[in-house]
Parts: sequence; structure tokens; C-alpha cells
Amino acid sequence: MYERSGRSLDFDELHIGLTGSLEPTVQVRGLFIQNAAWAAKRPLVRAGQVTLTFSWRSLSEDHVTLTRVVLVDAEVDLERQSDGLRNWRLIHPEDRGPQRTRVLSLDAQRSELRFVHGGLDLDVDTRISALEPAQALTGHPELPLTKWLVFRGTRAGKAFSGQTAVSEVLTFLDTATPFALRGQAQTARTRLKAEGIAADIVTLAELDLDLHLAANSLAELQPFLPTDALPASRPCVVEAHLNKVGAKWTGSRLRATIGHTDLFCVSPG
Repeated sequence: MYERSGRSLDFDELHIGLTGSLEPTVQVRGLFIQNAAWAAKRPLVRAGQVTLTFSWRSLSEDHVTLTRVVLVDAEVDLERQSDGLRNWRLIHPEDRGPQRTRVLSLDAQRSELRFVHGGLDLDVDTRISALEPAQALTGHPELPLTKWLVFRGTRAGKAFSGQTAVSEVLTFLDTATPFALRGQAQTARTRLKAEGIAADIVTLAELDLDLHLAANSLAELQPFLPTDALPASRPCVVEAHLNKVGAKWTGSRLRATIGHTDLFCVSPG
């Protein structure tokens, strides 16, 4: 590893086995991986325990799929420069090509993650801890809120932050497995609150959320949206229920106030 990447890797224990569903799994305890010289002066990974569960099929393909990643007492620093250089590529550290690893779900416990994407001008720190006692989400007793996720960062030079209670496992891609959330995000004088369930947040496979937005100006939403710029507007308040299943989007219980003008739109729930 050191000969290829110029970085040290150390661990206390390594266990290889199968899950109950016969998926290959690798568990590492006391893991330390040195960061790239150009990245932050902190480890790439320092963790009490990391467990990686692999898709059998992907092991014979060009892209490796991790069906679940479990982090316990972990600090992780992921950085990508605007030209595609990534600090987590250890075997081929100069490879700037397409993504080769897909993470479908994450179970993080008492862990911190920093993610930097030069192409998006994004730098965000997240911290996740236990939520005690666990909370119930109305209508979804099967998905108790058990963790507290706090995030803070900047995008295009604009600061944002937030905090949300979430259920046990967050899903990103191709799982169709929902998780629950209740929290808010803020930037400047704009606040966004959300409560409900979501699945596979990279692709937004499913949404069933109550939303409340209080924006001083639509332009302040830039850190939360892929667009580079939004027009300035008068202050607005928007409340709605948003539902998405597959490719079908449905909005209901919409109420909007722009400036001193109230707008109402009722659609089937």
C-alpha cells in the first residue's frame, strides 16, 4: 500500500466472513489510514471499527458495490479536487477517472465525516451521535429516530448548517429502503424544515415529506441546490407535503406567502 500511495495503513484486527444473507464482509478494528500529502492535515480514516459489506456480483465487475458501510467511533476525511483527483484512491492515487466504488447505505455511530468537492465548491463537516431517548415519527413507528446528525459547511463561499434526527441506516442508491428524518437546515436568514421519510437520497427514489421553507430571498437557497445562482426575491414562506414514488412527483397541502401576498393551492393528498 505504501509503495503505491506513499501513505501508511495500520489496524489492530481484521476479520473476513459472510453476513446472514451470505454477502462477503470485511471488518477492521483500530484502523488508521494516512491522508494524501495535498489533503487536510488529518487522517483519511481513523476508526474504532469499520465494516464493509460487498455485493458478490460487483466483485467480478469494474465497479465495486458496498451494500452497507458501518462506521463506529470514526473520523473520515474525503476530498476531491476539481480535476477529479481523490484522496481516497490508494491503489491508483493519481487516477482521475470515473467513480469505481458505490456505497448503497451507511450506518454511522459516534462518527464524524468531512467531504470536500472542488468541482462543486463544497466543504461540509458532519457529526452523528446517538439520540437518547429515541423518538417516534408520526405514521412511521417502524422507523424510530435513533441518531442525531449535525452538519456545517460552505458552498460557493456561502455558509450553511443544519441538524436532524434520523433513523438507524441512511440509504443512498439502489436499495428502495426508506429512512426517517426530522430536522432543519439554515443559510443566512433562510430556514428549511423537513419531516417524513426518504429513500436513496442520491437518486431520490422515494420521498414522503412535510416541508416548511422561510426564505429571506430565493437567492439564499443556493447552497442547497445544484444550480449556481437563483434570482433575488421578496421574503417568502412555503409549506407543502411532497411525495415521490419512482418517477412520479406529487405535491399537496401547498400554502405560499410571497411578500404580503398569500397564495394557496390545494391538490389531492
